[in-house]
Amino acid sequence: MAGGMKHTLADDASASPFGSGVEGLAWLYGLSVFRDLATTGESEAAASVLEQINHTKRERMTLGEVIQSTYEHNIRPDKHPREYEFKNELLRDVLSGGWDTATVQFEQPCGDVRADMVAYYPQGGAHAYEIKTGRDSLSRLPHQIETYQRAYPKVTVVTAPDRVSEVAKVVPPQVGISVLDGWTTADWEDRLGILEIRPAQRYTKKLDVDVITAHLRTAEAPRAVAELGREPAKGGYKWTRNREILAEYDAVEVVEVAYAVICRSRALKPHQVEILEKVPVALAARVVKFGVNKVQGQRLMRSLNAIGSRFVQWFSY
Repeated sequence: MAGGMKHTLADDASASPFGSGVEGLAWLYGLSVFRDLATTGESEAAASVLEQINHTKRERMTLGEVIQSTYEHNIRPDKHPREYEFKNELLRDVLSGGWDTATVQFEQPCGDVRADMVAYYPQGGAHAYEIKTGRDSLSRLPHQIETYQRAYPKVTVVTAPDRVSEVAKVVPPQVGISVLDGWTTADWEDRLGILEIRPAQRYTKKLDVDVITAHLRTAEAPRAVAELGREPAKGGYKWTRNREILAEYDAVEVVEVAYAVICRSRALKPHQVEILEKVPVALAARVVKFGVNKVQGQRLMRSLNAIGSRFVQWFSY
């Protein structure tokens, strides 16, 4: 994985080579700039900032280096990380064994709510994650957790270190709790990333087949039926009819089959894995969420490797 090592606190302490006000530059790895770089190869706003930063520097920085430095500053616990920083570090933690260890989906519909992130595994099953930053209210959390447990065997809340006890009071004991924080390893090395406080327990009592299958894609429902050894429904209303076939089975069995199908059908493509190995760590979740194609990946990498505002003209094709 690109940047597979956890961030070190020592690195973070010196991760602001362009002065104060770094928090205000978080938009550099925001969706709008990312979309511009991937689809057009240019961002006038980003180019302007890069030019200003490099104006007085002896060693000029690439746009990718500026984005990464900004990100490493902003994920420090004392900087009150935003939801994106949580998502990105959570993605890297879940896929720390390799980009193919699970298929990750963001903002997954589930009943009347959306899970911030869900990891689907090759052998079936899934793990849903709800992020509560230091800025978020917990008023909806009980309902969110109850709904996730109707679709996912494991659920974890990821939050700020100072909110652990607050979260623990409003979620069931089988729900995991993790934090974005720094810690020291057994080898006395400082780390920064996702730290598990309480592991999620597998919980299947509330699983509901209708909720599990409600957001299967058109081609996924018949594949799940076939995995169960049945003949998939064809013709009109086949999505509904295949869901009805799945409803004949136990929810635990459907979870394993349906989510293994999702894992395979929505897995990263080889060129996306290649891009993830090259982009700054800060943009991993953007690449996964956006689903860049090969041409977009080329534009993105060229822009990230550019120095100065010239990249606006270079890649605007």
